[in-house]
Amino acid sequence: MLGTAQRQFAADWRSTDFLIPALACAGALLVAFLTDLRAALVACLLFLVAALSTRAWRGALLLAALVAGHAAFTLHERLELRITEPLTLNQRVVEVISVRPSAGRSPARLRVRDRVDGREYLLGAWDAKWIPQPRQCLSAQLRLRPPVGTNNFQGFDYGRWLFTEGIAATGSIRDMQPCEPASTTLTAAESALDQLPAGPGRALLKALLTADRSEFDAPLWETLARTGTSHLFAISGLHVGLVAAMAGGVGYLLWMTMPGLPLHRRRKPVVLLTSIVGVVAYMGVAAGQVSAQRAGLSALLVLGLLLGGRRISALRVWSLALMLVLLWNPSALLGPALGLSFTASLILLVALPRLQGLGFPRQLLLVQLILGIGMAPLVAAYFGQWSAAGLGLNLVLVPALAIVLPLSLVAFALANFWNAPLQWMAELLGAGYAGLQTIGAQSWAALPIRDLAFPYALAMVVLFLLLTQMRSYHHAMIVAGLWLAAGVMALWPAAAPEFGAARLWMLDVGQGQAVVMQTHRHWVLVDAGPRSPRGSFDAGAMIVQPHLQAFGAQQIDLLVLTHGDLDHAGGAGALEQTFPVLERWGFAGKDCEQGLSWAADGVVLRSWPVGARPEWTDNNRSCVVEILVGPRRLLLTGDIEESAEQGLLARTEDLSFDVVTVPHHGSASSSSAAWVQRQRVSYALISAGRFNRWGFPVPEVRQRWQLAGAEVLNTAEGGAIALELPRMQVRRPPDRLWHSP
Repeated sequence: MLGTAQRQFAADWRSTDFLIPALACAGALLVAFLTDLRAALVACLLFLVAALSTRAWRGALLLAALVAGHAAFTLHERLELRITEPLTLNQRVVEVISVRPSAGRSPARLRVRDRVDGREYLLGAWDAKWIPQPRQCLSAQLRLRPPVGTNNFQGFDYGRWLFTEGIAATGSIRDMQPCEPASTTLTAAESALDQLPAGPGRALLKALLTADRSEFDAPLWETLARTGTSHLFAISGLHVGLVAAMAGGVGYLLWMTMPGLPLHRRRKPVVLLTSIVGVVAYMGVAAGQVSAQRAGLSALLVLGLLLGGRRISALRVWSLALMLVLLWNPSALLGPALGLSFTASLILLVALPRLQGLGFPRQLLLVQLILGIGMAPLVAAYFGQWSAAGLGLNLVLVPALAIVLPLSLVAFALANFWNAPLQWMAELLGAGYAGLQTIGAQSWAALPIRDLAFPYALAMVVLFLLLTQMRSYHHAMIVAGLWLAAGVMALWPAAAPEFGAARLWMLDVGQGQAVVMQTHRHWVLVDAGPRSPRGSFDAGAMIVQPHLQAFGAQQIDLLVLTHGDLDHAGGAGALEQTFPVLERWGFAGKDCEQGLSWAADGVVLRSWPVGARPEWTDNNRSCVVEILVGPRRLLLTGDIEESAEQGLLARTEDLSFDVVTVPHHGSASSSSAAWVQRQRVSYALISAGRFNRWGFPVPEVRQRWQLAGAEVLNTAEGGAIALELPRMQVRRPPDRLWHSP
C-alpha cells in the first residue's frame, strides 16, 4: 500500500502541466502587486504566447492568462474606486454588509456598500443610539477619508489589509435612519448565535461555524497568535471535509430510505451529489475566507472528479484550486491566509504518502510536527513571530476540533428549536480560551522574529519540502543542515550598532510622534505615539511595540515624553506594560528644565531648558532633547511653538544640527523664520498624519525649511524614516500601491 501511494505521488510530481503555470501565475501577480499592476497584463500576454507555442500545457496556460488579465482589470478598478481625499456625504443610502460590535471604548464598526456607486466603506458608528443588522438599508451621513494606513518597517500593514478587502474609504457614520423597514434573512440559528452572551466563547463559536470573526478583539487575536491556534478558527480542509462527510451521510440515508431509489440510482452518485450540495452551501456561509475558498474548491474538484470517474492527481487539484482562488479573489495573494493555507496543504500532500502504514497516533503526531516546523518560516514572515507553544497545543487541539466541530454543527442545526446545546458549546470554547490565555501569557509561548523577507521564507519552505522527499540519508543530512542554518540566521537578532554609533527611526504613527533610537546595548524612546481618546487606536501597542520586539528590545533604558498630549504620550501606557522603563524624562518624569543628561555606548542625550513660563501652553513646555552621535548632532523639538523657539534662540549660540524634527508637526505657529534661519540643517523630519484635519505641515513651513537648505522628510509621504548614525544613511520602507490614495 505504501509503495502504491508513493508511486502515485511520484507520478503527480511529474505531472506539472498545471503546477508550474499556477506557481508562475501567482509569482507574476505578486510582482505586479509589489511593483506595477501593468506587470499583470504583461504576464497575461506572455501566458497567451506560451499557450500558442505548446500543446502540452495549453489549458493551464490559458487559465493562467485569464487569471492574470482578470486580476489586472479588477484591481485597477479597485484602485479607481478608492476615495482620494476626505469628503462628507449627507443622506447617503447604504446597505450594511457586516457589523462588528463595540469593544470597550471602541465604536461598533460597520462595513457598508454604497447603493449609489457600489463602493464599500468601513465606518465607525460613534455615539450610535442603535446598531443596525447585516443586510439592513440605511440613510446616513458618511464622513469619509482615503483608505490608507501607516507605513513602517515592522508590524501590521493596515493599508494593505484595506486594499485586500476592497475597502474604498474609512471614516464614520452618523445620523443613521432605516431607509426601509428592517428585513434580514438571518436564520433562527444565526439569530441564536447573536443571542448568546457576548465574550470569547461566542466569538470563537461564530468563527468556527460561520467564518465570522468580526467579534475578535485585539487580546483574542494576540492570544491565538501567540499560541499558534488561529488556524483552528479559520474554515479549513478539516471543516469542509466534515461537512462533506455529513452531507454524504445524509445522501446515503436518502438512498437507503427513499422508495425505489436504490433500484434506479447507484449509491455513489447520490452520496457525491449530496456532498457537493453540502460543500457549496457551506462555502456560501464562509466564502469570505481564503482558506474556505481553497478547501471548498479543492473538495468540489475532488468530488467532481470522483463523480465523473476521473483519476485524481493531488497536485493538479492543488494547482487548479490555487488558480481558481486567484481568479475569484486576486487580492487574496497579498494576505497571509492564501500563503499559509496553500503551503500547509502542499506540505500535507508531500508528507502524507511517506507516513502510510505508521498507525494513526504516530501519523497524527508526525503531521502536526511537520506542519509546525515546515510552516514556521512563513508564519514568521507574515506575523513577525513564531509560536513555540503551538507545536504542543496543536497535538491536542486538532484532534479535539474533530470532535468539537461536529458537535457544534449539530448544535447549530438544533438551534432552530433548541438553543441550549449552542450555549453549552460557547461555554466550552470560552473555557478553552481561558486556558489558551494562560499559556499565551508566558514569555516562552512565542518567539519574536526580526524582519524575515518573504522570498527567504519561501526558500526555507522549499528546502523543507525537499527534505521530506530525500531517500538518501547523506542527501537528507545536507538539506537538513542547510535548512537549520537558514533557520538560525532567521532567528539571529539584527546586528546592533557599533559602540559610538546609533540607529534612529521616526515611526509612522499617524498624527503624533514616536522616535526610537538603538545604541550598541541600549534603547531610547522619545515619545510613544498617539492613542485615540476612546482607545480605538493605540500606536504604542500597534506600531511601537512590534518594532521594538522585532529588533530584540528587552527594556526601554530611557523614555522621554516631550509633553502629556495624547498624540505624543498616549502610547506609553501600553509600552510600560510590556517593557521595563529604567529612566523617564518629561511628562510624569524628571523635569527637562533641569538640564538632564544620559550617556551610554558613546552616545549622549541631554535636555535643553527652554525657559518655560507659567503662562505657556503644554506645547511650549515640551521637552527639547539634543542627541550626540560622534560628530553628528540631532535636535528633537516636540511641539514647541514660537515662544519656546525664541527662548532657545536667546539661550544658545550654536544651532548647527545635522537633523532636526520640525516642531509641532509643521504647524504655522512653529518654525518661525528666525528659528529656521539660525540653523544649518541637513534633514528636517516631520511626523504627521495623512489627511490630518489641521493640514500639517503647512506649505509655508515646508518651504521655509527647504529654502534653508534642509531636505524635508515627512512620515505622511513615504512612511517611517530610518537614520544610520553617524553615517547619515537614510532608509524608507517600500512604497506600495495601497499606501497612496
